[in-house]
Amino acid sequence: MAEGKNKAPRLQVDVQHLEAQEEAPQAAPAAETSAPQVAPKPEPEAAPQAEAAAEPAASGKAASKVAAATSWFSRTFPGSEHAVLGGLCGLLVALMVFLAGFWKTLFVICLVVLGVTLGQCLDGNPKIISFIRRVIDEFKSE
Repeated sequence: MAEGKNKAPRLQVDVQHLEAQEEAPQAAPAAETSAPQVAPKPEPEAAPQAEAAAEPAASGKAASKVAAATSWFSRTFPGSEHAVLGGLCGLLVALMVFLAGFWKTLFVICLVVLGVTLGQCLDGNPKIISFIRRVIDEFKSE
């Protein structure tokens, strides 16, 4: 994709001008207040630097969107978050069974569980393996 295309121009506000307005006494009438000055558009060579500086802010925006979605979910379904999430997972599995078939769906579920198990082992917290060991130990003790 070409740089600079399909991007809306960004508004840049002269912060020094705004700070000077805040510090100045309010003796001027309200009708004479001026709007903040807008800095000229950056040159095309400066655009990649501005994009590189905006990348960390983008990850913060994604985190805030996840936090907002989690907050909405908790407000909308208070005390039933896990039940609703389980229902949505059941709906997804049902759709997969109808669309792909039982055995393909079972295969996908097994691969997902295997991936989660490997991820937990790499994270150092193998909950699924611990659960399987407890179940096997209970059968052995009987």
